[in-house]
Amino acid sequence: VDVKYIYPMANNTGFTDFDLLPFIETVDGSPSFPVSMLTVSIITAMTWHYIYVISTEAFAERKKGARIVGLLHAVWATVASLYALYFHDDTPLLSTPTSICTVLGPSKIIFAATLGYFSWDVFICFKENWTIDFKIHGVFCFAVYCIGSITHSMHRWGLIMLFYEF
Repeated sequence: VDVKYIYPMANNTGFTDFDLLPFIETVDGSPSFPVSMLTVSIITAMTWHYIYVISTEAFAERKKGARIVGLLHAVWATVASLYALYFHDDTPLLSTPTSICTVLGPSKIIFAATLGYFSWDVFICFKENWTIDFKIHGVFCFAVYCIGSITHSMHRWGLIMLFYEF
């Protein structure tokens, strides 16, 4: 009997590696969505909300506070993506990669933090009753980065797409 089949986390080291979605197989064989990535996503979403609350107190219009959060995320995502692509990618930026299923250095953490941002973004868009285009953007970005975070694929393309948040 294969121990990995009965208990998928048997070969991992600790609670932070516990796979929350053990029924999803990843390309690299690592846990699909470990507790550590959920923790990064939740802390990131709470941090963006804290910045949002502070910035809405500074401005009379609530949407200006959300724009500050969006700008901060865009700057962070651009810098983090440039770092991961420049220092951890084997292929030149404008060339065709050999595989889309390659994790690039800290791209798992970048994806988890971006997932936290877009979960906050979807929450704010619906809570503040923003227009449909913001809601659609938030929902689709959340879905794409959720799929990328869970399946460990599309990391190179996902990092490049974060440039368009700026």
